[in-house]
Amino acid sequence: GIPRVITIFSAPNYCDVYNNKAACLKFDNNVLNIKQFIDSPHPYYLPNFMDVFQWSLPFVAEKVTDMLANVLDFDDSDLGPEESADGKEVPAPEPTVIAKRGGLLKKKVLAVTKLLRMYRVLREHNEAIVQLKQLTPSHK
Repeated sequence: GIPRVITIFSAPNYCDVYNNKAACLKFDNNVLNIKQFIDSPHPYYLPNFMDVFQWSLPFVAEKVTDMLANVLDFDDSDLGPEESADGKEVPAPEPTVIAKRGGLLKKKVLAVTKLLRMYRVLREHNEAIVQLKQLTPSHK
């Protein structure tokens, strides 16, 4: 019938790092075949074997915050007078309402800009820490 396969491993992705072993047992027609695996060069690995999500999160957060800052930072003078659905011009809101909305929008833009700077500094510090860890003998 169908060959039975049993995989035996001890973290095969780290065969080269920790001298772990990996093997595959295959039973077929009362014959036992053992296939052992040796380490192969990694195509690319991040510093300290960091996972991609953890590594890319600061970059993604910085770009999302940057896009949010660009969305919030627009100029109303480019839009011109507003028109309603029936083609009539909508009256402009009172100056006090505009000032309040403008102040609120300015606060939001400043908060997003501050957040963007914070993400950038955190990412730069994280990269510096990773580089310093690579210079130590234990890489910790």
